[in-house]
Amino acid sequence: MHCGSSTKGLGRVNGGCRFTAPVLALALGAVGLALPTGGCRAGEAVQSGPCRVVTLDLATDSLIMQMVDASRLAAVSLVSQDPEVSRFWRKASCVPAIRRESAEGIYQFEPDLVILGPWSSRLTVDLLERLGLNVARMRSAVTWQDVFGQVRGVGELLHAQSEAELLVEGMIGRLDEIRNRTDGCDPKRAVFYIGRGSTYGSGTRQDTVMQSAGLLNVAAEAGVKGVGKLSVEELLLLRPDMIVFSSYHRDTPTLSREILNHPAFRKAAVSGRMELIELAAQDLLALDHGLVDCVEHLARTAYPERFAHIPFAKSGTGQRINRSIEPR
Repeated sequence: MHCGSSTKGLGRVNGGCRFTAPVLALALGAVGLALPTGGCRAGEAVQSGPCRVVTLDLATDSLIMQMVDASRLAAVSLVSQDPEVSRFWRKASCVPAIRRESAEGIYQFEPDLVILGPWSSRLTVDLLERLGLNVARMRSAVTWQDVFGQVRGVGELLHAQSEAELLVEGMIGRLDEIRNRTDGCDPKRAVFYIGRGSTYGSGTRQDTVMQSAGLLNVAAEAGVKGVGKLSVEELLLLRPDMIVFSSYHRDTPTLSREILNHPAFRKAAVSGRMELIELAAQDLLALDHGLVDCVEHLARTAYPERFAHIPFAKSGTGQRINRSIEPR
């Protein structure tokens, strides 16, 4: 911990103390480190890491619950207690939940560390910092290096580096196995598509996942960068073998599911020229094995002969919706 000085990779600290934080993929803002009443014993937070952590992002909720005991969490996001969405809902259910992000709602838990997701309000971050709280705001992770950097970064913040490294090593091991099994395959053509024409090209997490599964992202091939648009006609001209979309809840009507009702997609699926693949959105946004589950599911669907008699290694405990959709 450094006091009263700036730290490499972090903004200047106007007095007070802050944890040394990793530069890798975290944008951190912190002023002061006060041990709240009823929290850690004197010196305990410094020795074993913060022990009143508030996290309001499903991905970081799940990540943190794999690194430290739930007793060190002061509050989590409400969605992390949903058994259909969260793989760690039982553990999360033992912790108070915050329904909606607000500086007031967070402050009442007297946290010694607040970890927010990439979509958190800048105003909320600023208010929490002005109140003297340690705040870590995650950035959007696109590449595997981004993901691993964030896992290690959170591990350092929690003083759980060894747990973080074990998680990273396990993910790398699975990705290497998938790559070895798909190596040499003629790449299947795939696209991640959302109702009303949104798709994901190069420079997106979806593209990273598809490439890791040995697939060719036809949106990126067509020159789409980031999130772009393709009409149904434009998409069909790209001749995808697989159309991938995501949902949080099984069989719940969503914008993404509109593609299932389009006659052109259904006709192509019935004829066997194209497969419709549904991924769990919570896995696609994860920072742990859930994201690798998406890769493995796509790879197994595209190249089943390479995974014959090999059990799925996915590690989730909740209901998952990574599956192929049968045409009606």
